[in-house]
Amino acid sequence: MKPVIAILLLLPLQVFCQQVENDFDFSIFFGNCFNSDSINLNINGRRVILNQKLQTNPVGYAGCNVVQFRENLVTNCMDSAKKHSRVPARQILKLAISINDSWSYQDFDMNNGKYILVEFCDIEDQKNKKIIIKQMKLPPEFLTKK
Repeated sequence: MKPVIAILLLLPLQVFCQQVENDFDFSIFFGNCFNSDSINLNINGRRVILNQKLQTNPVGYAGCNVVQFRENLVTNCMDSAKKHSRVPARQILKLAISINDSWSYQDFDMNNGKYILVEFCDIEDQKNKKIIIKQMKLPPEFLTKK
């Protein structure tokens, strides 16, 4: 009887988690190593961010993210949120990211995760920083720290 009760108690939590997971198509975060760097972001050929300066905070977040919800796409950079029409949703997400006029192009299969983290680091030498893009199934760690 106890396993049945446990399942009944956990069922609403599972439904809630599935609803939250399905409320957005993808989310892009800018993380570590930005130091007054200028970014541009195109998603599936559409310009979403233009010449935005970023500065990473002590927890590793540069204060900029993009989320595509069912109704619209929202950019939130440096406490300024803007709503845009949705980017055409596809199985493959094509990103073009410019940091200080250096472009990087990468495609992502959305089956491999809805979270994308963009960083601009080089552990050995800050003079040779590189665009690092990671796709994840879970949100970046700085979102889950309390």
